[in-house]
Amino acid sequence: DIVGEYVGKVTERGGGEYSAHLESHTILGGLGLDAQNFGNEARTINHYRNIAEEPNVVMKICYVETLPRVMIVCRRDIAVEEEFLLSYGDEYANAYLSGPKPVAPPAVAVSWNELAGADCD
Repeated sequence: DIVGEYVGKVTERGGGEYSAHLESHTILGGLGLDAQNFGNEARTINHYRNIAEEPNVVMKICYVETLPRVMIVCRRDIAVEEEFLLSYGDEYANAYLSGPKPVAPPAVAVSWNELAGADCD
């Protein structure tokens, strides 16, 4: 099931605290979405570590009228009032969850292999 679309300003690598980058996607490689100043509720989805054993949602590329969109998709059934949790990637986890917090946040990096696939069901 699709929870919603992750929206933001299209950017190159870098950006604010709410940046999602799809590094190895053939079309979107190196581009990302920065939801710091322009976004929706999807930007508030937390990283799963220290909250749950694994994420319950993933980012997935879907195509709407041939344009790629980043959707938040459930990995399993999610209970009422259960928090949506993503994996922000190892770079984020190593920087923020292991030792002192860096001055500038790393962009969320999701490899193409972590995505569920290129088509929406």
